[in-house]
Amino acid sequence: MKPLPTLKSIANELEISANTVSRALRNDPKISEATRKRVRNVAKRVGYRSNAFAASLVHHRISKGNRRFKAILGLLVGHPEKNPLKHLSDYQRVLAGAKNRAEKQGYQIEPHWAYQPGIKPRRLHQILQSKGVPGLILLGMNPLEIKLPFGHYACSMAAPSGFEIKSSLFSFATIDPYDLVQLAADRLVKQGRKRIGLALAHHFELNASGRYYASLNAFHRSCCQLPKICPIPLFVWDEKHPLPTRQFKAWIRRYRPDVVLTINTSSRLKAQLEPPDRRAISFVDLDLEPDNKSFAGTVRPHEEIGAAAVDLVIGALYRNERGFPGSLKGVFLQASWRSKDSLKQSL
Repeated sequence: MKPLPTLKSIANELEISANTVSRALRNDPKISEATRKRVRNVAKRVGYRSNAFAASLVHHRISKGNRRFKAILGLLVGHPEKNPLKHLSDYQRVLAGAKNRAEKQGYQIEPHWAYQPGIKPRRLHQILQSKGVPGLILLGMNPLEIKLPFGHYACSMAAPSGFEIKSSLFSFATIDPYDLVQLAADRLVKQGRKRIGLALAHHFELNASGRYYASLNAFHRSCCQLPKICPIPLFVWDEKHPLPTRQFKAWIRRYRPDVVLTINTSSRLKAQLEPPDRRAISFVDLDLEPDNKSFAGTVRPHEEIGAAAVDLVIGALYRNERGFPGSLKGVFLQASWRSKDSLKQSL
């Protein structure tokens, strides 16, 4: 879909500022008649439409003083099996961050499950339009999953688990799995760890385009404190099947890691080991819940991801951008490290 014309695109064509274009379209007498005519001609040719949303916002602020303008932004989630907002804490944290930022900016967030029984995409679009929703945040889903006329909305993506960036169709807020592993590996080496293993369900590495293991490899090559031997191979399994206990134990025996990086499976993996190995090997979670005090790991900034996704949508609204933009913006948030005394004690 061809991006809608904006003040900026008209300004670039005429080699003037976007502010001059805006004033010319409002017939500002301080702009010369020749410039106003040039701007109007280009705007007509490219099919530019004024940003009714921004105009109504300015009018409301002028007429109502300090009262905040309220508009609804939709937050759209996927997952065909069940609504993730009811059972995934990371999605709940993203939603909380989005709501908090939106309220401070004078907006409201209304979540919608894309696979709600009885609500087809066409009906969902009607609901959104009836409520005057000008923007959408796609949480953990690809826009190609649903046949929604995105050309009517300013859009952004919130990806708390990371995703394949090259396939993004909207501006996005996310974390970089590469940075997560770098952060964890750096802290572990400083605590004396030498043999760092990585064990992941297949979909995590697939969705991240292999950046988890690529990061561990790169860290291993660049860190002078690690043994000059090949990194431990990635242990991966299909999450649709039971955890392959026998293969995992064989991987542990063969490569003898002293710490294993994983995601959401630290307890399960540790339970598969014999008592001596449980005491000798530590587990680090790359998506640690804030209230999880059993393991060390990286705490992802899910609330900040939600807030950044709201900022991206509001920015698109002010620029009168709808649908698939010509250029994308990416906001990468940094995770934090949380240690645990038992990690040091097991050295």
